[in-house]
Amino acid sequence: MAYARYGRIAFRDLAVLIISATLIQIVDMVKIYDMATTDNFGILATFFYTGFFAVGCGILTYMIPALCFRITDSSVSSTRNAWHIALAVTMGILGGLREVIPGNVMPTVVTLGLVGVQAYGVSIVFPRLGKIEDSRLRFLIRLCVWLVCVMMAAACVEIVVRNLPGAPQFFRYLSIVGIAYFFIAGAILVTFALLNLFKIANNTDFTLPDAFVQKYGISPRECQIISRIVQGFSNRKIGEELFISSITVKNHIYHIYQKTGVENKIQLLNLINPPK
Repeated sequence: MAYARYGRIAFRDLAVLIISATLIQIVDMVKIYDMATTDNFGILATFFYTGFFAVGCGILTYMIPALCFRITDSSVSSTRNAWHIALAVTMGILGGLREVIPGNVMPTVVTLGLVGVQAYGVSIVFPRLGKIEDSRLRFLIRLCVWLVCVMMAAACVEIVVRNLPGAPQFFRYLSIVGIAYFFIAGAILVTFALLNLFKIANNTDFTLPDAFVQKYGISPRECQIISRIVQGFSNRKIGEELFISSITVKNHIYHIYQKTGVENKIQLLNLINPPK
């Protein structure tokens, strides 16, 4: 919904990340159910566990750094992106092996791997918090960073407990910390959405003429920028409305000028609504 309404790619990436985390939780929940009942899913269970957990781990591993770079408006080089893909493939393979190799070694390796990926995400976001100009979004990201740090420490403690003699068998298949992390993060995101995301609907009623959009090849994001220019928003205010930095707004405006052949906002307004 957020992506469809505001065109912010970070919302799309966040949705994909949450879906991948949900896949992992579904696998663990089904496995616990399988262990606690007399039902026997047989060979299908192995394919289900292996496939879903591998896909969930792989996507989650790729989306964490991608989202961290996205929300801080930082560029990702092709080399770093290739490294992210290789890391995601590796974690996907390890996630699949967790389901076919017995014992506690692979679950521990996968947990440590995911903790490492989240630590990498924190290292991306923390030094770039100052680039997030919107105070609401900056507060949310700072809160999430602290949550990740606390949960990483808790996950390491859980690994130790999981490998203690006499630890319950379900500990190998179900991460209490992971479930708590999933629900706490979800509650924070939903609260943020309800308090902030849907407030900014009163100043978005201006619609660009279709002829103007088609003639100059204006993108959906550029339409949002122009709409707010028409309403008299400053670059900073536009950035706060769209959850992007002022620098990104300036870049969009520059491309709009290039497409339309104007040199300033007044000429752009006159082009949209020619003076009579």
